[in-house]
Amino acid sequence: MPQAGAQLLQATSAGTPPFTPQNLISNIFLGDGVEVTNITFNGNSDAVGYFTGGMPTVGIDRGIVLTSGQVETTGPLANGCTETGSVFASNDNNIFTNDPDLAMLTTPGLALRDLAVYTISFIPTDSMLSFRYCFGSEEYPEFGCSTFNDVFGFFIQGPGYPVPTNIAIIPGTGLPVTINNLHPTNPNNPACTPLNAQYYNDNNNSALQPTYDGFTDVFTAAATVIPCEEYTIKLAIADVSDGIYDSGVFLEAKSF
Repeated sequence: MPQAGAQLLQATSAGTPPFTPQNLISNIFLGDGVEVTNITFNGNSDAVGYFTGGMPTVGIDRGIVLTSGQVETTGPLANGCTETGSVFASNDNNIFTNDPDLAMLTTPGLALRDLAVYTISFIPTDSMLSFRYCFGSEEYPEFGCSTFNDVFGFFIQGPGYPVPTNIAIIPGTGLPVTINNLHPTNPNNPACTPLNAQYYNDNNNSALQPTYDGFTDVFTAAATVIPCEEYTIKLAIADVSDGIYDSGVFLEAKSF
């Protein structure tokens, strides 16, 4: 669970040299357990970036962040996740709007917007793949039990996984980590009772960065794999229904 403190998270987008979407994976996220053979990124390069100082709020000191908006603020209508206080992280970049794997994790027919998607081909050197992450959102806590169910997933495919399989799962359940699957009481909807709220951490009205109003605990994504065989993993996030009130997923450095 994130600990209170005065330290502020600092983040730089992949649209700012020396970073690129690809070297965020190869230089920051990648650890010792895999050999990466290919990295592709679809989305706005300003939607992903490198962060440090994340312990007080996120529970992860440094790593990479994927957002459904922007990492850094670039104007009055483009607020990044590094804002503080009551500023809403909100930017509708809307570069592309379709991913069938993410669509499977939300209500059929709802629009996906502002996608940021990595596809990584890799060869594991061990029989277990794992990495740590935390999800945060500006949709918290007012949009639980709604159509604004921002979504992300980590989809592995390869030997043992004939179809893309999401490994971003709420502990002890088969549920993907989404706004509607993990939330506290909705202050605007008393009928929306808490769900998996033991994993929720409130950041509303806080001066701590990032500005997202709520975060999950730090979870571990894990999959059993066959050493020396090739796999792909897709890391993807999107706004749902509209392109505002963004979300982000923070991945620990050197944990992949």
